[in-house]
Amino acid sequence: NLTSVVACLKGIISAREHAEGDGLSIIALFDNEEIGKIGANFYTTPKEFSDNNNITVLYGRYRVGKTALIREFSKEKNVVYFECAPTVYFELLNSINRAFSNQIEGYVYASNFDGVFEQVKNSPEIKLLVFEEFQNIVKADLGFLVSLLRFMQELGSSRKIMVLFTSSSVSWVENSM
Repeated sequence: NLTSVVACLKGIISAREHAEGDGLSIIALFDNEEIGKIGANFYTTPKEFSDNNNITVLYGRYRVGKTALIREFSKEKNVVYFECAPTVYFELLNSINRAFSNQIEGYVYASNFDGVFEQVKNSPEIKLLVFEEFQNIVKADLGFLVSLLRFMQELGSSRKIMVLFTSSSVSWVENSM
């Protein structure tokens, strides 16, 4: 049932935070009623905007309200947003470059994901990165996650940033992460 799933997820999150110091949150949304229950707390006093850099995975089937929750949460925050369609590495990198160049002043096209995150690191006004349908990024190139984790480690405690991944592929998140 939902209560036991949430309890299990909280245990995983707590163990990861204790072990690594950085937050990893996994939030499963099963229906519109569930998003209503967590919505207010998620975007008004989110644990995810704590003293640590955080990666949050928000997943659930199509049309349960993930994007609406993100839009409400990211109001008045300096956010860079990217929605990924199924693709291959070079098109993914080009798409991220295009999206980021429209959202980050002075952004220069990067030749790899390390270069993308280096520019985010040099843009201190950015506090939130949103990657919708992130399973398409990982399927195109696992190097994206390696670059992201390296970026988060380099930031350390010098700057706080939240990375928010969403996915509508429930089975992929539950079986492949």
